[in-house]
Amino acid sequence: MNRKSTKKMLALLLAAMMSVSVLAGCNQNEQSETQQSTEETTEQTTEQASEENTDAESTESESTSWEEASTQNTEKITLSDESGLPQFNNPAEDSEVAVIHTTAGDISVMFFPEYAPKAVENFLTHAKEGYYDGVSFHRVISDFMIQGGDPKGDGTGGESIWGKEFENEVSDKMYNFNGAMAMANAGPDTNGSQFFIVQASTVPEPRELIYQQYGQPQEAIDKYNEVGGAPWLDGSYTVFGQVFDGMDVVDKIVAETSINTDEQGMVPEDERAIIESITVAPATDYFNFEDVKVQSSPEIGMTAEELRESTWGEPQDINKTTTTHGVSEQWCYSEERYVYLEDGIVTAIQE
Repeated sequence: MNRKSTKKMLALLLAAMMSVSVLAGCNQNEQSETQQSTEETTEQTTEQASEENTDAESTESESTSWEEASTQNTEKITLSDESGLPQFNNPAEDSEVAVIHTTAGDISVMFFPEYAPKAVENFLTHAKEGYYDGVSFHRVISDFMIQGGDPKGDGTGGESIWGKEFENEVSDKMYNFNGAMAMANAGPDTNGSQFFIVQASTVPEPRELIYQQYGQPQEAIDKYNEVGGAPWLDGSYTVFGQVFDGMDVVDKIVAETSINTDEQGMVPEDERAIIESITVAPATDYFNFEDVKVQSSPEIGMTAEELRESTWGEPQDINKTTTTHGVSEQWCYSEERYVYLEDGIVTAIQE
């Protein structure tokens, strides 16, 4: 396959899979201009989009550290990942978690108010007030996502706690990994009450072209390759939470309710999974924060030992030059990430 054909295939794939917008009356011809591929504009009917999504085989998610955690027992958990990515480490000690009780089982989510304060406040306030009780996951696409939070149940309803749409909160620390919870929208800054949970245990091919087009850093690419997700959504949707227990329930919802969906992924009303209630509790009820070593990103002024204990960890290689003025070192982490030290102290960071 030549490069032109590969780019065309990528454009078709993204046009088919990237839309998680709030459906407006289920009009098959509606499609946000912001969701067109930047490589080439591709017009595609919703029937084609359905074929792209339903052709993908549904696969059971591999077990990861946050999927193994159980909120059904009293034993607290500790999440610590060498990547340093927030979604795979303990949440902030003063944050809250939510257990979404559905007809298919419980889904437990941790939140990141430090990166998406409005989205977190909006969801948790709605949850505490019972706004989501009885609301369904109305849209389900296998190997992509489950979408809910619309009291009308047709993809056109719901509003924020402020009674109006609110802006996107896109952070370079948060990504659409498998299990990520994000705000559904109808375009930039149109967030209301609807949300989705990513359900994709692998990133589809051609993944390298996807990463190239959307510009994820290497640590995010490595994690996408490990746990899966939907990297083509990065930058367009507010990621504000991460499932730490209950991905098997998300997979179950997909397996049981995506069979008879229409071309937009809408589930027949009598086949939908329903949110019965949501329990909100302090993160300290579920996570162990004692003796948890908090890792930070490399910073100017760090010692070599502190750099090793940072989120970047051990370098792949160290180039050392000794002169009459001292010892200069270049720590190589990848082709794009370097740290420079003078006499054991970080003086420059390149990424």
